[in-house]
Amino acid sequence: MKMKTICATTALMLSMGLLAAQAPQAPTVTPMKFAYYPATELKTLANTLKGGAQIKFPGIHRGDHQFQGMSFRPKSAGAPELHNNWTDLYYVIDGEVNHHTGGKLEGGTERNPGSGEFGGGKLVGASVVRLAAGDIASSAAGVPHWWELDPGKTVTYMTIKILKQPNLQASIAAPGNNPPTLTPTQFAHFKAADLRGFIETLKGGGQIKFPRVHRGDHDFQGVNFRPKSSGGAEMHKNWADLYYVLDGEVTIRYGDKLEGGKEGADGEVRGGEIVGNVTRQKLVAGDVASAPAGVPHFWEVENGKSVTYMTVKLGKKH
Repeated sequence: MKMKTICATTALMLSMGLLAAQAPQAPTVTPMKFAYYPATELKTLANTLKGGAQIKFPGIHRGDHQFQGMSFRPKSAGAPELHNNWTDLYYVIDGEVNHHTGGKLEGGTERNPGSGEFGGGKLVGASVVRLAAGDIASSAAGVPHWWELDPGKTVTYMTIKILKQPNLQASIAAPGNNPPTLTPTQFAHFKAADLRGFIETLKGGGQIKFPRVHRGDHDFQGVNFRPKSSGGAEMHKNWADLYYVLDGEVTIRYGDKLEGGKEGADGEVRGGEIVGNVTRQKLVAGDVASAPAGVPHFWEVENGKSVTYMTVKLGKKH
């Protein structure tokens, strides 16, 4: 009897060890890691997925936002979903899809108690937005959505998850500033064709009216055109900068510390010199990159070159 008990206990321990080994591991949080996803690599990953193979996505989790991965959908999603605590930000690499967003999720169930993640049921009263390669779009936290593919179509996209937080803009806005109107649940959609139009207008010396979407804890801020290097280094204490390079090329210089910069009332530090593990990373059209909150950076544009990029500000966890 004693031997049977020992054997049973040993088997249970081995079984528990196997289950622990098989359980998914939480991603390591690297809040100060610079994120860089070259266009060539994104295209290669997309082609690998379309070919039916698996990929190893170089994900980065900073705690308040996560460069989560790339998804390939050869057919419609099985059911709608809703994330109460996280916003989904999509960069469509290839293909096209009908994205249903908004309305009400009826009959959905919470995947894990207390997770705020819901799936199943059906969407009632949703809007349908057509997403295609080169588009940037986002379903806000708490807004249900569903992916619908036409027969014979596929879509491949990169997802960045953004933590829902209290309105950061109100708490860190500089005195006297008028913060933009907050639209916390508005669907964000920036078509590739519209982005190309912005590029041509800005390069031609004109002005654009960017359809800004500010959700309080993250902000689709605008499209910038740089025909020359920055006037000085900068560092954002409360926000990470996410860049989608739309045209041209630039070298972004970043490092551990900013010496001699001057901090404004908004928590932005400008000027000074970047020191400590200084790195230079060249960015070209189609690349996705991100400087974390607290990491100083500087834009170097070669003579005769220019760069146009879209910036999304991501709030640091408070």
